[in-house]
Amino acid sequence: MSDEEEQEPTERTSLVFVDPDGASRSAAEGLEEALARPVFAVDPSEFKPADSEEIQNAAAFVLCWDLGFRCAADLVEGLRADAAYADRKILIAMEAPTRRLVLLAMELGADGVCLRPWDGDALAAALERVGLPRPAAA
Repeated sequence: MSDEEEQEPTERTSLVFVDPDGASRSAAEGLEEALARPVFAVDPSEFKPADSEEIQNAAAFVLCWDLGFRCAADLVEGLRADAAYADRKILIAMEAPTRRLVLLAMELGADGVCLRPWDGDALAAALERVGLPRPAAA
């Protein structure tokens, strides 16, 4: 048996935010306590699942719709096409969601939509709506 086969599966509790704005990434990481989960925020140019244990072990991804040079639609489709991530929850964050954009995000494979800038209670509610409630206190 290889070392990988002997390892127990990692419990997925963390959230990975993909956000092009540095201040917004810092704000996302500041939500760990409010969300009762580890939070990792990455620049879209650094979103490389094969190179990141944090990404590989994420329970959910919160992707900004407007990623600058990279499109959230591409990330959603890529995650859904990869068997390793197909079951993970995906929220699309928008500053001004419209019915058309929300429907498009859902058609691409997102589980839900949340608002940006970040609000801990609103994010917790959005995660709960897609089946990812706050973890029970230890």
